[in-house]
Amino acid sequence: MREMVRCLDRKVTARVKAVLQFEFTEPTRIYRVEIDSGQCALAEGSAEHPDLCIRCASSTWAALFMRQINAREALKNRQIVLEGDRSLFARLDRFFPPPAS
Repeated sequence: MREMVRCLDRKVTARVKAVLQFEFTEPTRIYRVEIDSGQCALAEGSAEHPDLCIRCASSTWAALFMRQINAREALKNRQIVLEGDRSLFARLDRFFPPPAS
């Protein structure tokens, strides 16, 4: 999660204000990511009113972030479950591009 937050594209998120909640099932952890005008903060624990909640195994999220699995397939196979503003999920790859290899 820290690596993802470090990869925030400040230009792309300059006009974005959103709270994302990540609920990882293996191991069980909850994180919230707050994006506010090109800035990003990561904290453990639940958000009071997240704009988007993403539930999956941490290994699934890591593979998705590194573009090793397809997001549509993961959603179709219910490896990832979304609750809230799904349009945010569609833009996450632009908000958080993977680190350069």
